Amino acid sequence: MKIFFTSSIRGLKSFKDNLDCIYNNIKDLGHNYIGNYPFKVTTEEVYIDNPDKNMKLFNDMENFMKECDLMILEVSKHSVSMGY
Repeated sequence: MKIFFTSSIRGLKSFKDNLDCIYNNIKDLGHNYIGNYPFKVTTEEVYIDNPDKNMKLFNDMENFMKECDLMILEVSKHSVSMGY
């Protein structure tokens, strides 16, 4: 099964252990993970005014959602970026 998992990058400090647990469980159960975790960008990079980079991040998320069989969103930290 293709599973897309993501979270607000702003919640990484507060919830890293939980995020790692979810990610590792997806992999350990033998599912195909698609997504952007572990994050390869910083909070500063996400919130900087760079329309091209922001559009790429948005398009990547949209493609992950279209491709997956199951989507898991960790939304403990509120964020506009989780409003897909």
